[in-house]
Amino acid sequence: MNIEKYFLDFLDQKDYGLEKEIINFAEHFEIPYLNRIKAQFLETVVRIKSPDKAFEIGTGSGYSTFKIIKSLPAKGRLVSIDYNFHRVECFYENIFSKFSVSLKNKLCVYPLESFYVIDIFQRIGEKFDFIFVDAVKRDYVKYLIELEKLLNINGILIFDNITYNKQIIDRSAKRSENYIKGIKLVDEFNRKLISNKNLLTSFIAIGDGLSFSVKIK
Repeated sequence: MNIEKYFLDFLDQKDYGLEKEIINFAEHFEIPYLNRIKAQFLETVVRIKSPDKAFEIGTGSGYSTFKIIKSLPAKGRLVSIDYNFHRVECFYENIFSKFSVSLKNKLCVYPLESFYVIDIFQRIGEKFDFIFVDAVKRDYVKYLIELEKLLNINGILIFDNITYNKQIIDRSAKRSENYIKGIKLVDEFNRKLISNKNLLTSFIAIGDGLSFSVKIK
């Protein structure tokens, strides 16, 4: 048994109701969803930070979305976007409808292209206290550049899957040229992130990795 399985066994002993329904929904529609240990970490961070404004790129099944909004303060709001219209439609039909009124009031989900939305936020001077990214990994360098502009001082920025499905640390398998390019881009992202003087960053070795950054200037 590895360490991750050891801690997952603890989580599996909890009665997690709607959370389980969301996981079943994700598996049924074959939508990738956040590792449960990561999801617990995400929920904990949001509860500690208690952000008024949060932004998520990559709604997916809505699992991370749910973990974020359930820990937001009463006045907190989350904007979550996903370029896949079908996924957003499925989320509204299967998951959003099961949320309590208080959770629904904290959330807006849009089927929009992320950089289009980021550009609008930059134009109107919108700022966020918390941003979570689980999107196309090849775009992570660009996301880093643009999202830093949307983050308040002491705001938190988290990226999921910063090892390109662990391929950064295991490159023994034969891969296509395009896949190798993706690995290199994520590796470049990690290097740029840790060297960014405006952000204090830690890397967290859960599953395929998380980055955790705080804007310090």
